[in-house]
Amino acid sequence: MKLLINSAAVYRSSRGVQRYYERIKPHLRAEVIESTPLSDAVFLSRVTSALYRGRSDYLYWSPGHRVNVAARHHVVTVHDCISLEYGLSEVRQSLLRALTQRTFDNAIHVVAISVATKSAILRHYTVNEGKITVIPSPAIVSLDQAPKDDELPVTIADPFVLMVTNPLRHKNGQNAVQAFAQSEAARLGFRLHVVGALDPRALRICAEQGIRLTNDASVTDELLKQYYSQCSMLLSVSLAEGHNLPIAEALSCGAPIVCSDIDVHREFYKDYAILVDPKNPDAIAAGISKSLTMTRGIPAPIGGSVRDFVQVGSDYNALFGKLSSAL
Repeated sequence: MKLLINSAAVYRSSRGVQRYYERIKPHLRAEVIESTPLSDAVFLSRVTSALYRGRSDYLYWSPGHRVNVAARHHVVTVHDCISLEYGLSEVRQSLLRALTQRTFDNAIHVVAISVATKSAILRHYTVNEGKITVIPSPAIVSLDQAPKDDELPVTIADPFVLMVTNPLRHKNGQNAVQAFAQSEAARLGFRLHVVGALDPRALRICAEQGIRLTNDASVTDELLKQYYSQCSMLLSVSLAEGHNLPIAEALSCGAPIVCSDIDVHREFYKDYAILVDPKNPDAIAAGISKSLTMTRGIPAPIGGSVRDFVQVGSDYNALFGKLSSAL
């Protein structure tokens, strides 16, 4: 089996997709693993990735969904359909749908990282269900890295609630901060610490409600692990996700979790988190207040074991082996 990796699908994608691939890569068992060249020009890398033909004797794997209308033996991993569901104009949505449909038509197989993602694919596109394999991501993911010698441990004196988020609409920032303002955590003087960014309206709510807000636009994995280890809880009430890696990482550090009651969170985290209605700030606030009574600690495995990236890699090896034998 020979495997060619679509570099643009990894390194011109989200941080989560990069982490996903880097964690699977050591466990791949192909005879040959090569990567496509990656242009420094972002637009050029997207165009070349979309038109790349692949190689006749290699499986071509995109570890994150990227449009490609021509590649031979293409296997594409889909993390979510959020770009189609939230935030795009009608024209851009129609274009993305058409190009993605062509990508799925051309691919020999599609991998979904969750049952929820598979459902989203089937909801938005015409794909033979037998062409889709669900390879579930782990529910608990360790960051592994220890603080570097030149990066001293950080201690935040005040108790704080952590959000790892961005300003996009599906992240539901407005309801999250409104709920925090109504919660026992705010009344007790907790800070809201954001890694990433909030949308402008959520920031206005923070100012109007007197929320004690601190914000890191970006952090190293080492620092993020410290935040997970020190926070009173992780708050993540997004309206849609494919997996939600920050929850999996925070669980590995023993953080209590309050997250939205949506399909993917029930799939991965129902045994580990407080699930709340993401459209109801009162319900979110009640969940935040309840979490303050929870004891920190890495949750016990359900069913005796916890899935990890060794098993994810093994599932990919089995799939790639089956597909390559048919070439």
